[in-house]
Order: sequence, then structure tokens, then C-alpha cells
Amino acid sequence: MSVPYVYDLTHLTGRRKNDERRWVVMTFEVRRRTAVVIGMSLVLSAFPTLLLLPFLGPFALITPVIAVTVGLALWEGRQRRGMKLRNWQAILDKRNASNGTLFAAGEVMGDPVLVMHQPTVIPLEAPIDINAPDAARPRYRT
Repeated sequence: MSVPYVYDLTHLTGRRKNDERRWVVMTFEVRRRTAVVIGMSLVLSAFPTLLLLPFLGPFALITPVIAVTVGLALWEGRQRRGMKLRNWQAILDKRNASNGTLFAAGEVMGDPVLVMHQPTVIPLEAPIDINAPDAARPRYRT
């Protein structure tokens, strides 16, 4: 009797299924997110490169290299301390932060509501007899 093979598919179907997905670009394996960041950086750096080409000649081709480096640092890089957020998330958090404002899950919490539970003394006209029937007990004023 043979037992069938069992595979763990959590990394393929779970919450982080796209984290390690890779593409092959010119014989290099690249994460999908990294490939998108590099592609967008190259597209966005094309116009400044064309503007600098008449002035700098072939040295203008340093512009896409700088753009890709900055793009990867912002979108793929993470903080070294704390929650290790991606750099762009940390920049947005710092920009949106303000003193006296409470954020929960990225949303600004509404006006603060304070509920204090305190014991309250209710004045009675007569002492309460615990053994008396309900009709004989004094009523509270409302």
C-alpha cells in the first residue's frame, strides 16, 4: 500500500502568496515587486535623461541609474528599527502625523469619548426594607 504525497500549499495560496513570486528578466530572477519598481523608475527617468542628453552627452545615462537606486530605496527598502515599515510608508506616516491625533490602522480616530463610571448616591425618602413586598418599597424619583 502506498501513501500519496502531501504538499504544504500555504506559501502558494496564503496571505503572502505574492511576496516571493519571481520573474525572469534577461536571465535574472527578480521579485515581481522589484521588477515593477525598476520598470517604473526607468519609464519616469526617460524624460529627464532626454533633457540632459544634449548637455551631458553619454553621461546623461547616469539618470536612470540614479532613478532606479532611489526607487528601490524608497519602495523596497525598509526601516532598520521599529516596525520595519517600508520607507515610503514611514515617510507618509511622518507626513500625516500630528500631535494630539490618534491613529488606529492608518485611520484617524474620531473625537475622544470619555466614559467614567462613578458610584452615585440616590436620595431616598424612607429606608428600604429588603423583606417588604415590592409595592411597599419606596420609589426612586426620576
